[in-house]
Amino acid sequence: ADVHLRQRFADTSLQTGNYSLPVLEIYLGLAQEDPANRAAYYGKVSAIYTALGNEKEALRFRMFSQN
Repeated sequence: ADVHLRQRFADTSLQTGNYSLPVLEIYLGLAQEDPANRAAYYGKVSAIYTALGNEKEALRFRMFSQN
């Protein structure tokens, strides 16, 4: 699927409170396919991990998003 279409789907999912692993996996895939926006995707991965209660991974991806 088109990168922008998947990004819109994932962003809409987050906006509606869907912090699921499939959405997380979309962002991880987007980070590989669209490196110009990698930091933003990693920030959203961090938010999902926070919502899922996995602070270790949330911190890890928060640090990736800042680099």
